[in-house]
Amino acid sequence: MYKFLVLNKLYMSGDQEMITDIDAQKIPYVILSILSPEWGVDSVKLSTELQYCRDHKTVLFHDVTKSGEVNSLITITEPVTPINETHAKEIIDFALRWKDDVCDFIIHCEAGLSRSPGVALALSEILNGSDSDFESVVQTLYDVNLHNSTVKQKILDTYQIYYMKN
Repeated sequence: MYKFLVLNKLYMSGDQEMITDIDAQKIPYVILSILSPEWGVDSVKLSTELQYCRDHKTVLFHDVTKSGEVNSLITITEPVTPINETHAKEIIDFALRWKDDVCDFIIHCEAGLSRSPGVALALSEILNGSDSDFESVVQTLYDVNLHNSTVKQKILDTYQIYYMKN
């Protein structure tokens, strides 16, 4: 059973203490950063001392809801970029690449309550076969029901279209 830990603010200095604690458990894991494009792919600097972190991937898209509302902790200075198939494929490919080598996926966004739980729920459904038991496999600081359902659905739809064998 794959587990998903949803965090927030991993990109800020001093907020990586939890990652160090996870690394101390000596269980291989990967980190998936979901950030607004304004942050850039190099905004998350992980300690080089993390021995059990197998990989880190950053995917950039805004937190856009089904109604088109944008949730953001920062000022958006460019056109809004909602999740699209390319983003969804990056997330799915990353998870599928590591699924045989890790059991833990650490996923974070800027606040840890919308995009990252949506990604975690989608990946739980893809890798575990269901998200119905999400309370035992998705650990989050906030109510997982606040997740961005648009993000979750785009990942699941993309998986269905491009990855499911007929």
